[in-house]
Amino acid sequence: DDFANKSKITSIQYVLDQRPPSLSITPNSGLYPSGTVVRLKTDEKCRFLLLKTPGDTIGTVITDSIPLKKELSGYIAAIDRCGNRNVSEYVKYLVDTAKVVPVISPNEGVYKLGQKISFSNDEAIDVFYSFDPVQPAEWFIKYNKPVNLPYGTTVVRFYGKNRAGTSSEIFRAKFTIDTIAPKIVSRIGKGPDADTVILSTRDQSEIRYEINRISVNKESPLYRGPIVIAHRGKAIVRASARDDAGNESEMFKWEGKWDMKPPVIQVS
Repeated sequence: DDFANKSKITSIQYVLDQRPPSLSITPNSGLYPSGTVVRLKTDEKCRFLLLKTPGDTIGTVITDSIPLKKELSGYIAAIDRCGNRNVSEYVKYLVDTAKVVPVISPNEGVYKLGQKISFSNDEAIDVFYSFDPVQPAEWFIKYNKPVNLPYGTTVVRFYGKNRAGTSSEIFRAKFTIDTIAPKIVSRIGKGPDADTVILSTRDQSEIRYEINRISVNKESPLYRGPIVIAHRGKAIVRASARDDAGNESEMFKWEGKWDMKPPVIQVS
């Protein structure tokens, strides 16, 4: 200035940036479970817009991480601080709302013959299963053909997963393969005027019986407690047991004879 004072030397740098930012979007367009996050990545700080057409200058402001809750479609523009922009190809993300419910066949239950299980396995669902009651779900076996059930009682755990990656809850089905017929065990209580027939089986099978009849069938009386047989002439008790698997026991038979007629004295 007029007094010879001098300012400090300052410098200003101007950079002409005409390069559009890079833009990558993951995952690719498609069908995904709710909550899947669409991530946008650039090589410099940018703001993002969702556009209806690639030439739009006004759009919906979005962030670089977008959790999918409903359909997301359009063109995504990354715009740097200089206004350079990179617009993606058309993207469309759909949220999978279908309920995944795998179906096991046959139905759970008790069977007297060996069984093979199968699952609904159309092109939209993969099914994973395990016979191990504590095995983590990620170690389940992928189903591809009918599987033999082991003998005894087995709890099958299984779940389904569709192409979008949506998994169902873990379902359970209990099977018992029982090929052993029940056996009726009896105890006879003797009394002065009547005998008591007590029947049982080891596996709590259903017992039906008849008194003085040739055969026992499903219409015969159901055994619910001791059978009391009065001492009169002759009585035959027949019984048959049937378990939950449909196995039937051998026919049980008990016979009692009593002579209740007083002796006749003849005098000659």
